[in-house]
Amino acid sequence: MIKRITTTLAILLISIVSFAQSVDLAVSGVVYRSGGLPLSGVDQILLRDGESIDRSTTKPNGLFNYALDFEHQYELIVRKTGYQPQKVLFNTTGLSKEEKNFTYKLTRIRLTLEEGGSDKEAEVVQDFSFDHERGNFRNQQ
Repeated sequence: MIKRITTTLAILLISIVSFAQSVDLAVSGVVYRSGGLPLSGVDQILLRDGESIDRSTTKPNGLFNYALDFEHQYELIVRKTGYQPQKVLFNTTGLSKEEKNFTYKLTRIRLTLEEGGSDKEAEVVQDFSFDHERGNFRNQQ
């Protein structure tokens, strides 16, 4: 009986910790080369409110994943030598208290890097913010 209570309490504690660390906006996608194949080795820089908070590189499948919090403005910059850099914006500000009760997901974001111009400034190619009428995040471009 004590073992069952201990197990139940452990599961409850894990559930509470998981809830406390919940994700507000889960973002995922793939970086492709212009021919349609995933592009590995793409440098990714994630900025929150203008400050760099994460740097990583895509694996052979070109996949990226991020967990974003409400009340911030994010920029994801992707670049690789020999390709034109791109930038994706995520604005998680302005949601009501009720709208913040949910976890939102932006999946299947597709970024296609074109060859040439790797010395150029990253161009904004997608701009996500909350659409109050639709009740979800949406690309504004």
